[in-house]
This record gives sequence, structure tokens and C-alpha cells, in this order.
Amino acid sequence: MFAPPHRVLAAMLALPLAGCAVEGQNADQRGFFTGIGAAVTGADMRNVQRLEATAQQSELEARLAQRRQESAAETASLSSRQVSAAEQRLAAVQRDIARNRATMARLRRELQAGTPRATEANRLEQELNALERERRAAAARVSTEEIQRVEERSRALNDEVRRFGAM
Repeated sequence: MFAPPHRVLAAMLALPLAGCAVEGQNADQRGFFTGIGAAVTGADMRNVQRLEATAQQSELEARLAQRRQESAAETASLSSRQVSAAEQRLAAVQRDIARNRATMARLRRELQAGTPRATEANRLEQELNALERERRAAAARVSTEEIQRVEERSRALNDEVRRFGAM
């Protein structure tokens, strides 16, 4: 009826070893004695703790990914608004350039070639051409500092053209 003592001793020694073999193994994948060994050795508790730690880490990573996504969306929205504002500012500079070109064309018709005023008109037209190139470069880079510099140059050139037309 009872097992011989050497078999009982062998079974008792096998229990802790069976517990070691079940680290990471699901409870539904092992037999009765392996399950007892896992319970006795604490392997089941270690598995539960490992799974809980993995779940917590996954939740933390998911929350961090969500925050990064929200931050990226906010940055994209801000960038989009900045690009739109820059485009509007550069369009205003373009309108100034077009108005100044029209003024210069009208004044050019009134000037005689070779006079000091014709020379000044040539210089102002070259300045308008240079400003147009700078406006295009600023539009390509969408640099706030560069756009501001182009706007300042445009205002100064507007004043020069206005003064030239008043002569």
C-alpha cells in the first residue's frame, strides 16, 4: 500500500527540482506533481510577480507612447500655424514688391536714360530683385529670423521707392 521509503525520498527530492523546471511555465501546462512542486518552491508566485511587472511595464510604455504622440500632434499643429503665418507675412512682402515694381515702371517711363535719377531707378530695381530672391529663400526655409529680416528690408525699400517717387 505504501511506497517504499526510497521512492518517497526520491519524490520529496524531485519536488523542488520540479518547481525549478516550471519557472515561466503556465499552470495549465503542467501535471499534478509539477504543480505541487511549483507551489512549494514559490515558482508560481515568482511567475505571477514577473507577469505583473511585465504588465505594469507595458502599461507605462503605452502611457509614454500616448504622451509622445500627443506632443508630436501638438508640435505639428504649432508648426502648421507657424508656416501659415510665415506664408502670410511673405505674401505681404510679395505684394509690396509688386507695388514697388509697378511704381518703378511708371517712374521709369518718366525718366530720361543716363540721368542720375535713371541710375537711382536702376539701383532700386536691383534692390527689388535682390529682395525677391531673399523672399523666396526665406519661404523655402521658413525661418522666423530670416522672414523678419526680409520684412524689415522690404519696409526700408518701400520708403526709398516712396521718396524716389516724390522727387
